[in-house]
Amino acid sequence: MRECIVLAGGLGTRLSHMLHDLPKSLAPVAGKAFLKYIIDFLIEQKINHFIFSVGHKHEAILDFVQRNYPYLKVDYCIEQVPLGTGGAILASMKYVQTDSVFVVNSDTYYGVDFDWLEKNHQQYNATFSVALKPMLRPQRYGTVNIDEKSRIIEFVEKKESAYGLINGGIYLIEKEYFLQKKLPPNFSLEKDFFEKFVDKDPFYGFINDSFFIDIGIPYDYNRSQLIFENKNNYKSKRALFLDRDGVINKLREGDYVKSWSEFEFKKDFISNISQISKSFDMIFVVTNQQCVEKGIISIDELNRIHSKMISEIKKHGVEIAGVYFCPHLETLNCNCRKPKPGMIDQIKNDYPNIDLIHSLMIGDSIGDMMMAKQRNVITVWVNSSEVKNEYSDYQLQSLDDFSKIVKN
Repeated sequence: MRECIVLAGGLGTRLSHMLHDLPKSLAPVAGKAFLKYIIDFLIEQKINHFIFSVGHKHEAILDFVQRNYPYLKVDYCIEQVPLGTGGAILASMKYVQTDSVFVVNSDTYYGVDFDWLEKNHQQYNATFSVALKPMLRPQRYGTVNIDEKSRIIEFVEKKESAYGLINGGIYLIEKEYFLQKKLPPNFSLEKDFFEKFVDKDPFYGFINDSFFIDIGIPYDYNRSQLIFENKNNYKSKRALFLDRDGVINKLREGDYVKSWSEFEFKKDFISNISQISKSFDMIFVVTNQQCVEKGIISIDELNRIHSKMISEIKKHGVEIAGVYFCPHLETLNCNCRKPKPGMIDQIKNDYPNIDLIHSLMIGDSIGDMMMAKQRNVITVWVNSSEVKNEYSDYQLQSLDDFSKIVKN
């Protein structure tokens, strides 16, 4: 049996003016209660015993579950007074029948594969595992630092940051471990448990870049309306990032591609891209083009080249979702020029359901590899030299070699 505690006792103060007396977990999103998306996801994850921790307006939640999911094995832990996140989990433990239990928040959708989390939890012999979501500008949440063995070493207060790992609110907890801590009935999991015991107990954090949205503030609640209209919008997608010059087209040594007549596809790209693309949901081109600010080529001309390139690639049955380029001079030290990760950040911002950890970058320079590694993207360095670099996961002679790996 696989069990899950669903934390649904929040007051929803920041959304109260939008919910019209509904508890936050029943907030309407794209015509359905948000809790329906959570329950349906948990059913997909093979949860067969649901424990709902409820408090504020719990009658509405009980009624919703009983009407819409009468076949579920369900228990309800009803808070008479607010217990805090930790207290809610502790009180719910009396309904847990197995040695370990998953925990999720009812106002957060995070598409983590529970088989994956359980496998990591068991492999590390963990007592408390946390799914960690990589996030751009994570200051709303605070961040989590882990060591090379995935042990959590620090929970960092909210502060300005370009990128970090946040606590995604999905846990796998060993019941006996949690109970033997002799915790008070009312406490915050974040403040009174994590921060208190992180230096003493082995908490583990496992990075998962599945789609994530927390509807707890009006901005994200409004954003969720569009996202949840179609399941493809919140299904995690694997992306392929391609450098342009040297991967797609031949390098012009000491020069730039200034017009379509100077653009020449590499033979190994044309012969392999159809096979390679089958392993990915979306494909993007990411390229430095400081020739724009040098005045060598206009942005209009660069866009014409890219439009023609996309059309020619499409003839081989492959769609390019977008071309992202940095037009700035190297001396400006901007964040969008490789090896900095700005172009990947922009793509992730435009397509939030891209799973960077399971995405892949193919490039011919160390800068390509450095950019991708800063965002945990798998790296393939296409380079015929014997030189090694620490940023590439794979080094291959050509795309012919990579296509064979994909095919097999």
